[in-house]
Amino acid sequence: MNTWVLTAYLMLIGGPILLLASIVIEQPYFSISYSTALPLALVLVWQVLFGSIGNFAGLFYLLKHADREK
Repeated sequence: MNTWVLTAYLMLIGGPILLLASIVIEQPYFSISYSTALPLALVLVWQVLFGSIGNFAGLFYLLKHADREK
């Protein structure tokens, strides 16, 4: 199977599991007002999408091109 497809499955399954675990286990100690909710949501979306894509692209590049014996 293609590594990109396997990574997509990993993120689609692992993400909701981690989200559910964080909702159940963690106890939030902060409050979010309506004026800061949208910018915080946009930052979260940016980090999830572009941070994940960038990290996995770098990982796959290194796995494909780097010397594995070092």
